[in-house]
Amino acid sequence: MIQTPVNQVRLTNVAIVRYKIMGQRFEVACYKNKVQDYRDGVEEDLNEVLQIYQIFTNVSKGEVANKKTVKKYLKAGEDEAIKIILTKGELQISELERESEFESLKLSIANIVSRMCVNKENSVPFPVPIVLKAMDDIKFHVKEGHNAKKQALALIKELPAVLPLERAKMKIKFSCTNEEKVSVVKSWMTETYDKQESEEEGNLYLLQEENKTELTYLIMPWLIRDVTNFCNKDDDVSFEIVEHYVYSRLLSASEEEEAKKVYEEAQKKREDEANSTQTFIVSSNFEEDKIAEPKKGKFSCSTCLDVQFKNNKEFKEHFKSEWHVENTKRKMEGQPKLNEADYLIFKEDEIDREMFMKDKKGRKGKKKKGRKNRDY
Repeated sequence: MIQTPVNQVRLTNVAIVRYKIMGQRFEVACYKNKVQDYRDGVEEDLNEVLQIYQIFTNVSKGEVANKKTVKKYLKAGEDEAIKIILTKGELQISELERESEFESLKLSIANIVSRMCVNKENSVPFPVPIVLKAMDDIKFHVKEGHNAKKQALALIKELPAVLPLERAKMKIKFSCTNEEKVSVVKSWMTETYDKQESEEEGNLYLLQEENKTELTYLIMPWLIRDVTNFCNKDDDVSFEIVEHYVYSRLLSASEEEEAKKVYEEAQKKREDEANSTQTFIVSSNFEEDKIAEPKKGKFSCSTCLDVQFKNNKEFKEHFKSEWHVENTKRKMEGQPKLNEADYLIFKEDEIDREMFMKDKKGRKGKKKKGRKNRDY
């Protein structure tokens, strides 16, 4: 019976992080869900991130990188080199996985905005589908690999152009040791709001309990840092957050369902507009109808099978890529062009061919000289 060797490491659910520097490739095998945690600072233990504590030149073939090569190119030992690869390297995932992660990130951003903001008119939160529709309307660019909350805060600044929204207020409660401190807190809060010049008088209300030493206020979230600093300076005053987000009421199921329908209709309309790229043109002599070529986006590369780009920066970077250079050569030679997936496979094969030829050439150079043939 043939058994698997006990020293053989099988990598399952592997995610490869690849880092290229000066033409040299380094890879590490990781757990996919841990890579982003490490980059966000949530996970610090490398043993929890890596499937195997080694640096490779090719994970799929099990080719381990030489330690001298690692030190030469990364200028660091093994531990620091792994950190450099994890931080600066590119996570290798399929196109479907990338699309799924993009949609998940977009949904997370919309959820954060829906939770943190309310409608100015009635202090009711916006449904997530309405936020998603607004993101599409303003053409908000979701950055893959970036923190969702930071992108949500950036989105909140842009959304007032299409939605009447504002940040939801926060409910806090001050606790004072005596009534004298209560008056101090009152005057400080009034001065703080006067400086902000963003609140109406009705938005500041006070609740006094029996001992008359507790005050409850509604404040804007960005004032929480000032409140914290104020309480840290005075030992007789403390505060606690009662509610992070205050709403006049929550959304009903019917409102959420209606918002979902609105978003789906908007998505369908965009898809129809994207698909209706073929237009019919009637010639001046009405002899025959000709079909015009499909309309191309503002940032599209015809050399690379009309691949689309979101902005001018990505478009310019594409022209410097090896994929575009390879397709340009193929275009001049009359060979079929490659899409991105086919190019990655082609590149892997090309690297393997170069390594094989290099090894073959090395073996040929070391061949011993034989004796000359003699005629007997």
